[in-house]
Amino acid sequence: MRKNQTRQKINTPGAIIAATAIEHNLTLITSDRDFDNIKGLSILHPESLSML
Repeated sequence: MRKNQTRQKINTPGAIIAATAIEHNLTLITSDRDFDNIKGLSILHPESLSML
């Protein structure tokens, strides 16, 4: 691990959800910021979308 890197813990169900999304090349839609630093995971935060 690099000097400036921090390690984030994620719970087991979250890890399974992230791994499934990565394996199936899916975008995870979530407000949970715990997923933000998972390499290879595509995330869409609903709060970042503007209302039409």
